[in-house]
This record gives sequence, structure tokens and C-alpha cells, in this order.
Amino acid sequence: MLVAGVILLVACAERNKSAEAPPKFTTTSLPCFIPRGTLLADEDTVVATGNFSGPTWCERTLELFLKEQRTVHVVSIIPLEYPASAGRPGADVTEDGTQELLVLHADRGPWPIAGDLTVTRVMCALRDSTALKIGPAHCGTTLGTQIVHWASDVAFWVPLTGYLKHPDHEPGTSQLLRVDRRAGQSK
Repeated sequence: MLVAGVILLVACAERNKSAEAPPKFTTTSLPCFIPRGTLLADEDTVVATGNFSGPTWCERTLELFLKEQRTVHVVSIIPLEYPASAGRPGADVTEDGTQELLVLHADRGPWPIAGDLTVTRVMCALRDSTALKIGPAHCGTTLGTQIVHWASDVAFWVPLTGYLKHPDHEPGTSQLLRVDRRAGQSK
């Protein structure tokens, strides 16, 4: 009787082990590209009047991915930077800097579900008496002043690099995408 019970327990354990296959991981490339006619925000009626590529468009590209792939579990979001000349073919305007986001996602697992995430752009900026200064030197200050409000809901921070040619803009990380869990979603 004892031997039969042990064999049954081992058989059940083996069956459960095979039923718990590991998640299937996929990497999706998201060019930071908005084609002409794309809505610039879900709640807006303004559409892109041209084909735009570069770091300014990463936020909208990621929003559209999360909306279209609502059930995937987002593991990581990795920004890729390369020269605008190597950016998306067909762009009327291309900015230098982050040109693509790689999203690593799974079919199941402990990671946040895409449909439960929202995206917000955070500028690395500091207003002084003369102008609004934007650039990597100001990311720490920007985060430090508001981290208490953001820390509990943030799933990912995605740094975006830009090279806007303006005297008040430093080259480098100039904005961050804050990817938050929607209110009430588990961590």
C-alpha cells in the first residue's frame, strides 16, 4: 500500500511539473516612428501630418503597443539609440537619439500585463530665472522632487536620448518614459 501511494505521488508530481512549462518569451522591436495619419493621443483628434521618427515619438509608439498587445506580460523595455540617418526609412522628419524600443514580453508570468500599464513622458528639466534647461544633468533633480508621488506605481523607467540643437538643451538623456501600473493593479 505504501509503495503504491509513493508511486502515485511521484506520478502526480511529474505530471504537474510537465504542466508548468516555462513562459514563452518574445522580443518586439518598436521603431519610434509615427506614420502620417496616426492619432497623436488616444483622447485626441489631432493626427500626424507627416512621417516622424526619433525619441519624441517613442511614448506614442509604446502606448500603441500596450493597447494592441493588452494580454502580454512586459518583462523589460530597452531603448536603442542610433543616428537619425540610420532611422526609419520614409520619415519626413527624423530626430537624432533613441530610434527604437525593444520590448521583452512573455505569454505569462509575474510581470505586469500590458493592458494594465500607462505611459507618461517626464522631461529632465530645470527652470531657472532665464529659461527652461533640458538635459541629463537635470534628470536627478526632476526625479528627486517628485519620486515620492511616483515610486509606488512605477513598473519601468525608460531613458530616452535626444540631441535637439538648442542652447538650452544638452545632448544626452533628456526625457524618461514612466511606465506605471494603473491604479489598483498588483505589483
